[in-house]
Amino acid sequence: MQKTNEFSCSSSGEPASVTRVRWGIDQWLITDTFRREWRFWIAPIEEHSQDARVSRWDMVGEPLFHLVPQAFSSLGAREDEAAGDLLAIYDALTGSHLSDDLPRPTVDRRRRLRGFERELSRVLYAALEAGVLKFERYEVPWPFSDVEEKAEERTPEAGAPSVETDIVVFHAVRDVDGSPVPGAIMMIRKPDGSVVREVAGNDGKVQLRGRQGERFTLLSVSEDDAPFEYAISESSATTAVG
Repeated sequence: MQKTNEFSCSSSGEPASVTRVRWGIDQWLITDTFRREWRFWIAPIEEHSQDARVSRWDMVGEPLFHLVPQAFSSLGAREDEAAGDLLAIYDALTGSHLSDDLPRPTVDRRRRLRGFERELSRVLYAALEAGVLKFERYEVPWPFSDVEEKAEERTPEAGAPSVETDIVVFHAVRDVDGSPVPGAIMMIRKPDGSVVREVAGNDGKVQLRGRQGERFTLLSVSEDDAPFEYAISESSATTAVG
Protein backbone atom coordinates (compact mmCIF):
# COMPACT_ATOMS: atom_id res chain seq x y z
CA MET A 1 0.00 0.00 0.00
CA GLN A 2 1.39 3.41 -0.96
CA LYS A 3 1.60 6.13 1.63
CA THR A 4 0.05 9.55 1.06
CA ASN A 5 0.84 12.93 2.47
CA GLU A 6 -0.42 16.48 2.14
CA PHE A 7 1.60 19.61 1.42
CA SER A 8 0.76 23.14 0.36
CA CYS A 9 1.82 24.23 -3.12
CA SER A 10 2.09 27.83 -1.91
CA SER A 11 5.70 28.97 -1.69
CA SER A 12 4.66 31.74 0.68
CA GLY A 13 3.57 29.27 3.34
CA GLU A 14 -0.01 30.58 3.39
CA PRO A 15 -2.89 28.09 3.12
CA ALA A 16 -3.40 27.04 -0.48
CA SER A 17 -4.90 24.22 -2.46
CA VAL A 18 -3.87 20.93 -0.90
CA THR A 19 -2.84 18.05 -3.11
CA ARG A 20 -2.79 14.37 -2.25
CA VAL A 21 0.68 13.06 -3.14
CA ARG A 22 1.53 9.47 -3.84
CA TRP A 23 4.88 8.29 -2.51
CA GLY A 24 6.50 5.74 -4.77
CA ILE A 25 10.05 4.79 -5.70
CA ASP A 26 10.18 6.94 -8.84
CA GLN A 27 13.33 8.85 -9.59
CA TRP A 28 14.41 10.94 -12.55
CA LEU A 29 17.82 11.73 -14.04
CA ILE A 30 17.89 15.04 -15.93
CA THR A 31 20.82 16.55 -17.83
CA ASP A 32 21.14 20.33 -17.90
CA THR A 33 22.67 22.53 -20.61
CA PHE A 34 26.05 22.30 -18.87
CA ARG A 35 26.00 18.49 -19.30
CA ARG A 36 25.57 18.01 -15.56
CA GLU A 37 23.23 15.26 -14.45
CA TRP A 38 20.76 15.75 -11.60
CA ARG A 39 18.85 13.02 -9.82
CA PHE A 40 15.40 13.86 -8.46
CA TRP A 41 13.29 11.65 -6.26
CA ILE A 42 10.26 11.87 -3.99
CA ALA A 43 11.36 11.32 -0.43
CA PRO A 44 9.66 8.83 1.88
CA ILE A 45 7.23 10.57 4.21
CA GLU A 46 9.40 9.97 7.29
CA GLU A 47 12.29 11.96 5.75
CA HIS A 48 10.61 15.34 5.73
CA SER A 49 8.51 17.57 7.94
CA GLN A 50 7.23 21.12 8.04
CA ASP A 51 9.90 21.91 10.67
CA ALA A 52 12.62 21.24 8.06
CA ARG A 53 11.19 23.67 5.49
CA VAL A 54 13.91 25.54 3.60
CA SER A 55 13.36 28.52 1.32
CA ARG A 56 14.27 28.07 -2.35
CA TRP A 57 16.55 31.10 -2.01
CA ASP A 58 18.62 29.27 0.61
CA MET A 59 19.16 26.17 -1.52
CA VAL A 60 22.73 26.32 -2.76
CA GLY A 61 23.10 25.10 -6.34
CA GLU A 62 19.49 23.99 -6.81
CA PRO A 63 19.10 22.95 -10.49
CA LEU A 64 15.48 23.95 -11.21
CA PHE A 65 16.60 27.54 -11.76
CA HIS A 66 18.26 26.32 -14.98
CA LEU A 67 16.22 23.24 -15.82
CA VAL A 68 12.75 24.81 -16.01
CA PRO A 69 13.67 27.56 -18.53
CA GLN A 70 15.82 25.00 -20.38
CA ALA A 71 12.81 22.74 -20.87
CA PHE A 72 9.96 25.27 -21.14
CA SER A 73 9.21 28.74 -22.46
CA SER A 74 6.00 30.72 -22.24
CA LEU A 75 4.97 29.07 -25.54
CA GLY A 76 5.40 25.49 -24.34
CA ALA A 77 8.06 22.79 -24.21
CA ARG A 78 11.46 23.49 -25.77
CA GLU A 79 12.69 19.89 -25.75
CA ASP A 80 11.17 16.48 -25.13
CA GLU A 81 13.60 14.76 -22.75
CA ALA A 82 13.99 17.27 -19.90
CA ALA A 83 10.42 18.54 -20.30
CA GLY A 84 9.06 14.98 -20.16
CA ASP A 85 10.93 14.25 -16.93
CA LEU A 86 9.78 17.49 -15.29
CA LEU A 87 6.20 16.72 -16.30
CA ALA A 88 6.54 13.24 -14.77
CA ILE A 89 7.70 14.80 -11.49
CA TYR A 90 4.79 17.25 -11.64
CA ASP A 91 2.38 14.36 -12.19
CA ALA A 92 3.81 12.41 -9.26
CA LEU A 93 3.33 15.44 -7.01
CA THR A 94 -0.13 16.48 -8.18
CA GLY A 95 -1.74 13.27 -9.39
CA SER A 96 -2.20 14.64 -12.91
CA HIS A 97 -1.40 12.75 -16.15
CA LEU A 98 0.32 15.30 -18.35
CA SER A 99 3.34 13.12 -19.05
CA ASP A 100 1.06 10.30 -20.19
CA ASP A 101 -1.09 12.61 -22.31
CA LEU A 102 1.97 14.31 -23.85
CA PRO A 103 4.69 11.67 -24.36
CA ARG A 104 6.41 14.21 -26.62
CA PRO A 105 5.87 17.55 -24.87
CA THR A 106 7.01 19.53 -27.91
CA VAL A 107 4.02 18.10 -29.82
CA ASP A 108 1.23 19.90 -27.96
CA ARG A 109 -1.55 20.51 -30.46
CA ARG A 110 -4.01 21.61 -27.78
CA ARG A 111 -1.41 24.00 -26.34
CA ARG A 112 -1.88 22.70 -22.83
CA LEU A 113 1.69 23.68 -21.94
CA ARG A 114 1.43 27.30 -23.05
CA GLY A 115 2.41 29.40 -20.00
CA PHE A 116 2.80 26.18 -18.00
CA GLU A 117 6.32 26.96 -16.77
CA ARG A 118 4.96 29.16 -13.97
CA GLU A 119 2.69 26.45 -12.64
CA LEU A 120 5.49 23.91 -12.94
CA SER A 121 7.94 26.10 -11.02
CA ARG A 122 5.35 26.81 -8.33
CA VAL A 123 4.64 23.15 -7.66
CA LEU A 124 8.24 21.91 -7.87
CA TYR A 125 9.64 24.63 -5.63
CA ALA A 126 6.86 24.10 -3.10
CA ALA A 127 7.78 20.41 -2.99
CA LEU A 128 11.48 21.23 -2.59
CA GLU A 129 10.80 23.65 0.26
CA ALA A 130 8.60 21.12 2.02
CA GLY A 131 11.25 18.42 1.75
CA VAL A 132 8.98 16.35 -0.47
CA LEU A 133 11.11 16.55 -3.60
CA LYS A 134 14.83 15.85 -3.26
CA PHE A 135 17.73 16.35 -5.66
CA GLU A 136 21.45 15.69 -5.88
CA ARG A 137 24.21 16.05 -8.43
CA TYR A 138 24.73 12.67 -10.08
CA GLU A 139 28.26 11.74 -11.11
CA VAL A 140 29.29 8.49 -12.72
CA PRO A 141 32.06 6.88 -10.63
CA TRP A 142 35.49 6.87 -12.27
CA PRO A 143 35.96 3.29 -13.51
CA PHE A 144 39.65 3.11 -12.61
CA SER A 145 40.96 3.01 -9.08
CA ASP A 146 43.66 5.34 -7.81
CA VAL A 147 46.02 2.38 -7.63
CA GLU A 148 45.55 1.74 -11.34
CA GLU A 149 45.78 5.44 -12.16
CA LYS A 150 49.03 5.93 -10.24
CA ALA A 151 51.15 2.94 -11.06
CA GLU A 152 54.14 4.41 -9.30
CA GLU A 153 52.29 4.25 -5.99
CA ARG A 154 51.44 0.57 -6.24
CA THR A 155 52.66 -1.78 -3.55
CA PRO A 156 55.03 -4.36 -5.10
CA GLU A 157 53.59 -7.85 -5.24
CA ALA A 158 55.14 -10.49 -3.05
CA GLY A 159 58.14 -12.06 -4.76
CA ALA A 160 58.46 -9.28 -7.35
CA PRO A 161 62.01 -8.00 -7.89
CA SER A 162 62.63 -4.68 -6.19
CA VAL A 163 63.97 -1.70 -8.15
CA GLU A 164 67.33 -0.71 -6.71
CA THR A 165 68.30 2.94 -6.52
CA ASP A 166 71.66 4.60 -6.09
CA ILE A 167 73.29 8.00 -6.15
CA VAL A 168 75.44 9.45 -8.91
CA VAL A 169 77.91 12.21 -7.96
CA PHE A 170 79.26 15.03 -10.10
CA HIS A 171 82.34 16.78 -8.62
CA ALA A 172 83.54 20.11 -10.01
CA VAL A 173 87.21 20.97 -9.33
CA ARG A 174 89.46 23.71 -10.66
CA ASP A 175 91.78 22.63 -13.43
CA VAL A 176 94.73 24.63 -12.06
CA ASP A 177 94.94 23.17 -8.57
CA GLY A 178 92.20 20.54 -8.26
CA SER A 179 90.35 22.48 -5.55
CA PRO A 180 86.54 22.04 -5.32
CA VAL A 181 84.23 24.78 -6.64
CA PRO A 182 81.56 25.59 -4.01
CA GLY A 183 78.32 26.78 -5.59
CA ALA A 184 79.25 25.56 -9.05
CA ILE A 185 76.21 25.54 -11.33
CA MET A 186 75.82 22.29 -13.25
CA MET A 187 73.45 21.59 -16.12
CA ILE A 188 72.71 17.85 -16.11
CA ARG A 189 70.65 15.76 -18.51
CA LYS A 190 68.59 13.14 -16.67
CA PRO A 191 67.72 9.68 -18.04
CA ASP A 192 64.30 10.87 -19.26
CA GLY A 193 65.95 13.56 -21.41
CA SER A 194 65.06 16.52 -19.22
CA VAL A 195 67.80 18.96 -18.21
CA VAL A 196 68.09 20.19 -14.63
CA ARG A 197 70.12 23.00 -13.08
CA GLU A 198 71.88 21.92 -9.88
CA VAL A 199 74.08 23.94 -7.51
CA ALA A 200 77.08 22.22 -5.92
CA GLY A 201 77.66 22.25 -2.19
CA ASN A 202 80.74 23.49 -0.39
CA ASP A 203 82.58 20.37 -1.52
CA GLY A 204 81.82 21.14 -5.19
CA LYS A 205 79.61 18.07 -5.48
CA VAL A 206 76.09 17.50 -6.82
CA GLN A 207 74.31 14.27 -5.98
CA LEU A 208 71.32 12.84 -7.89
CA ARG A 209 69.36 9.71 -7.15
CA GLY A 210 68.36 7.34 -9.92
CA ARG A 211 67.47 3.76 -10.66
CA GLN A 212 70.05 1.15 -11.36
CA GLY A 213 71.31 1.31 -14.95
CA GLU A 214 70.19 4.88 -15.66
CA ARG A 215 72.61 7.48 -17.04
CA PHE A 216 73.07 11.13 -16.13
CA THR A 217 75.14 13.41 -18.38
CA LEU A 218 76.90 16.59 -17.29
CA LEU A 219 76.40 19.23 -19.99
CA SER A 220 78.14 22.31 -18.54
CA VAL A 221 79.56 23.84 -15.38
CA SER A 222 79.69 27.55 -14.52
CA GLU A 223 80.47 29.72 -11.55
CA ASP A 224 78.11 32.63 -10.90
CA ASP A 225 76.62 31.81 -14.32
CA ALA A 226 80.06 32.39 -15.97
CA PRO A 227 81.77 29.37 -17.57
CA PHE A 228 85.24 28.42 -16.30
CA GLU A 229 87.85 25.79 -16.95
CA TYR A 230 87.08 22.70 -14.92
CA ALA A 231 87.89 19.07 -14.63
CA ILE A 232 85.54 16.17 -13.85
CA SER A 233 86.73 13.30 -11.75
CA GLU A 234 86.51 9.94 -13.50
CA SER A 235 83.61 8.70 -11.35
CA SER A 236 81.43 11.74 -12.06
CA ALA A 237 81.44 11.81 -15.84
CA THR A 238 78.51 10.28 -17.70
CA THR A 239 77.85 7.44 -15.32
CA ALA A 240 75.58 4.47 -14.93
CA VAL A 241 74.11 4.13 -11.50
CA GLY A 242 74.88 0.86 -9.79
